[in-house]
Amino acid sequence: MRDLTDLGMAHRLADHADVIARHHFSTAAVGSGIKSDGSPVTEADREIEIVLRSLVRQECPDDAFIGEEFGAHGHGRRRWIIDAVDGTTSFLAGEPEWSTLIAVEEDGRITLGMVSAPALGRRWWAMPDAGSWTGPCPCTPDATAHRLALSEGGSAQNAVIGIWPPPPRLNQQERAVAERLARGVDQVRPPIDWTAAEPTTPAPRKPSTGSGTCHGALLVASGQLDAFLLMRAGPWDIAPLIPIVQEARGTFSDLTGRHRSRAVRPPRAPPATPGHRSPRQMSGTRPRLRSPSADEKDRRAALKMPTGAAFPMPTRDDDGAPPSSTADRISHLTWTVLNRAGVFVLLQASPAGT
Repeated sequence: MRDLTDLGMAHRLADHADVIARHHFSTAAVGSGIKSDGSPVTEADREIEIVLRSLVRQECPDDAFIGEEFGAHGHGRRRWIIDAVDGTTSFLAGEPEWSTLIAVEEDGRITLGMVSAPALGRRWWAMPDAGSWTGPCPCTPDATAHRLALSEGGSAQNAVIGIWPPPPRLNQQERAVAERLARGVDQVRPPIDWTAAEPTTPAPRKPSTGSGTCHGALLVASGQLDAFLLMRAGPWDIAPLIPIVQEARGTFSDLTGRHRSRAVRPPRAPPATPGHRSPRQMSGTRPRLRSPSADEKDRRAALKMPTGAAFPMPTRDDDGAPPSSTADRISHLTWTVLNRAGVFVLLQASPAGT
């Protein structure tokens, strides 16, 4: 079965990436530079991407490959999408919240996602219809994996939201989106002034800091956040997280309220993960929010949005007028989806198929 073959291949790629990353991470002075977009890059980023691309070429010669550092290679209906070191700033700072992101895209559909975080000793993975899982890293044959499963949500007013990156890295419109979202919920991580354009000291810590995960979407999938807004991301930052969130019964959406992946389907009993003992299911650890009010129930019924379905964007404000700004649109989207399981939202990101 190709899906299970892909999963085994992804684990092998992650094992190779972990070894290289650990070597560089343990080095006192990691070679690094600044890319044209102002983000940091290390020797580990480049080495991991080169090695993983070579392995894909050897074992899956008909598959294409795209990575953050060296771009696209090859053509085909299937391709591997790689971010060698996601969280490079944390990597350079000696913090453990970084990882290698791996995805498989087939005919424009994400069919596998994996996050390997060797400094945390954890790995997360998912395939459509097969559940979302976490286990130790490296993932040995006798390791036990645990399934991620979110519970139903409640009101956005009681929600805990993550937003990233911080305001100095956003433009004015993006800061307005973040600020509007922050005002409409109970807690925001990081808890900062989202209207402030100037850098602050100390710099804000990303939402996953100290959480045992390395990405805001994993905070959603593990029930630690109700929603996560990621701005200015590339396909390699997003594609691996889509099935992990969706298979945990969360939602992935853009600002239009539509999925950027066709990977979500009604869940069914997952197959045993090759090379692992039978996983035990985790109950959703996400705190249960208060029950929806009558008004919220009416709003949900009017929008006809059952749990597990795609979440269309409301086209009108409460007074009947169309949403007047991007900030209004994200506010509508957030109020809508937070009445059910967790949501991983993104802004200004390229679909994984482009």
